[in-house]
Amino acid sequence: GVQNPAPCISFVGELQNICDEATERGLPSYALGLPFYRCERYVHLRYWCLRGVAIALAVVFGVSVLFMGALREATLMTLTLLLNITQLSGCLAFAGMKINGALVMATVASIGCASEYAGHFTI
Repeated sequence: GVQNPAPCISFVGELQNICDEATERGLPSYALGLPFYRCERYVHLRYWCLRGVAIALAVVFGVSVLFMGALREATLMTLTLLLNITQLSGCLAFAGMKINGALVMATVASIGCASEYAGHFTI
């Protein structure tokens, strides 16, 4: 795996700029290859992580309102999960762990595990 994604992100950005310039000159181009695929996934990783967390929290909130029938408890449960994710992100940053695909999946999956706890805590 990539130990430091910052050079990969700059590499992909420069490569995309070169491809855009070639396309503007009339030569449609797109970067292909294993190095590009390995580095391209880091470009929008934070966006997809935040999107996954937001969708998971929205689903938990919607299901909680639907099954518990109480807006206050669903809000409390969702805030508890949000604080759990904030704490997890802080611990990962404190440990110096860089964000990668496995951590994004583990973060979103931790919402599922913590929602069961938060549901019992709220009720």
